[in-house]
Amino acid sequence: MTTPTQLLRAALPHIHTHGFTCAALAEGQQLSGTALGALFGPADGPERALFEEWLTAGLEDMRLAEASTSKRAVLKASLVRRLEWNAPVLHHLPFAIKAWSSMPGAAVGSLKLPSAPSPRPVLHHALSVADEALIVAGDESRGPEWYARRAVVGAIYGLAESHQLRSTSIHDRSAQSLLSRMLDEADRARAAKEEAGIFAEYLWRSVAGIARSTGAFVR
Repeated sequence: MTTPTQLLRAALPHIHTHGFTCAALAEGQQLSGTALGALFGPADGPERALFEEWLTAGLEDMRLAEASTSKRAVLKASLVRRLEWNAPVLHHLPFAIKAWSSMPGAAVGSLKLPSAPSPRPVLHHALSVADEALIVAGDESRGPEWYARRAVVGAIYGLAESHQLRSTSIHDRSAQSLLSRMLDEADRARAAKEEAGIFAEYLWRSVAGIARSTGAFVR
């Protein structure tokens, strides 16, 4: 019997054409809307499940980054690879992320208020990418240094991805260039600021300055 995960994985190649939709799931396996609802929940349950499985597959793909004797090079390569995972479905991502990060609307009497986007899922996504990149690179930081490193790498990736989402071309590599620039700045800051807290505070200011100068924030 085909499992829900197998159904979702079978749909991944069809996201480029159909987006994160039931149509993509139907291309992978011929299932009715009722069957999809039973497997993944009502309303937008199937679409959310497909998007989250695509995110999981993106983390797994980072492990295929080109090997290097330098941990810094492996870290950068895995993050660049994750940005490249976005490229084939880039035109579907802004809407998908907005829908995924929207919390169910509250009800006032018989009136249901519209859902409101929450930053928490997006922040969790960026930190998950940072976790995977640090693991792939074999980073041996511990305690406060690990959390500072994780926060910084997550912020850098999040800003680069936000920049990428504004692009209209899958061939635009300015997000990868921005990512590389911010990681280099992080290395310089880390060398100059040994204490984890000072390093994180300094780098957040540096990254924010770079992001403002390049327009990396999504408007």
